[in-house]
Amino acid sequence: MNRAVMGYVLSPLRLVLHLSDSLRRRWHYPVARAGWRKRSAELAKSFGGEADPHVYRTLLQNPHAQAILQDFHWFEYMRANPDLYFAAHEDARRHFVYTGYSERRLMDLDRCLALVPGYYRERYPELNLNSDAAAEVHYSYAGYYEDRFANADMEWLCNTSLHVFQFGNVGSHSIAAALEGSYKSGVLHLHWPTDLAVNHPCCSISYEKIVTRQRDQPLRIISGAREIVSRVVSGAFQYLSTLDSHASEPIQVDRIIRHLENSFLNDCEVIAAWFDHQFYCDLDIYAHKFDYDRGYIRISNSTVDLFLYRVENLSSLEDELGAFLDISHFKLSRENAAKEKKYSDAYREVMTSYTVPRSTLERLYATPYMQFFYSDQERSAFMDYWSGPRVRSKTLLV
Repeated sequence: MNRAVMGYVLSPLRLVLHLSDSLRRRWHYPVARAGWRKRSAELAKSFGGEADPHVYRTLLQNPHAQAILQDFHWFEYMRANPDLYFAAHEDARRHFVYTGYSERRLMDLDRCLALVPGYYRERYPELNLNSDAAAEVHYSYAGYYEDRFANADMEWLCNTSLHVFQFGNVGSHSIAAALEGSYKSGVLHLHWPTDLAVNHPCCSISYEKIVTRQRDQPLRIISGAREIVSRVVSGAFQYLSTLDSHASEPIQVDRIIRHLENSFLNDCEVIAAWFDHQFYCDLDIYAHKFDYDRGYIRISNSTVDLFLYRVENLSSLEDELGAFLDISHFKLSRENAAKEKKYSDAYREVMTSYTVPRSTLERLYATPYMQFFYSDQERSAFMDYWSGPRVRSKTLLV
């Protein structure tokens, strides 16, 4: 059947679909308008017909107006208000600035996904929010920008008094497991600031603000480091095993080697620069001197109290960690150890056979990261270990 005949046959169907879509739209907008009128009446009743003293009457008066307009998007505005339609961004923006805001229309439904209105109204009784709709409006145009808590989980995250904050494969799971049931206050465990958004989507407050928020006592942070090459090799196994979490066969050595050929230098740069965030409170670890003999250092300022260790020494630091945490008889457990995973054979082979050009190692070991955590003698030993053949019994690395 040629296209002309096909078009003739399908044309009645297209007409039916067009009429159906047209009828759907005609039915949709009156329903949407009725829904908005109902919500508008609820807001007016909630605020007693007067302007909410905690949400400014016009956007031009709102001190967060610039941030609100930066967050504004016309598609989201129409999605939140299905009785409205705009052909262009500027039309939607103009309506929101001069009409929609004063009508207390929401500009983004997703912003309220984390909001638990009942909790919000109870948590902030001084706002006199008498309905869920009023709570949504206040949170969208004031509370969100004032870092108010949208739910109980967000409040818990912000009030945690101990963070295990470090890149992976440095014993963090062993520490977290040991803390279960022994540390009475809240503990937050993460490797990267983005983990907060990934693992705790209920929280709209950034990790930087959680760290630096005012507390009665400095926030305790445990963080660790590891010799850079062994960390990158171990991280490659962890990364590929996560990708192949449902695979029945263990990771093969040749796949790890191919991965390292493509990503080794980039991953080393990431690890070497990890402490550049200075824990978001200008705590520069490199301004201090690490204790090579004891394998840890404790650094403090008005914001954080940091326990910083090397994973190579972690097993001997139980007493020191216990003192830092005010936990007597603190004991670590072996968690997430590569030697106990299904790729353990491949891991042992790579750790005893993988080599790195000496010129590359010289650059890596000259970084502030390696010079801070490891002495000249230790870096020299690592250089010999990774740059040439070695015996399997040699145990410089964990």
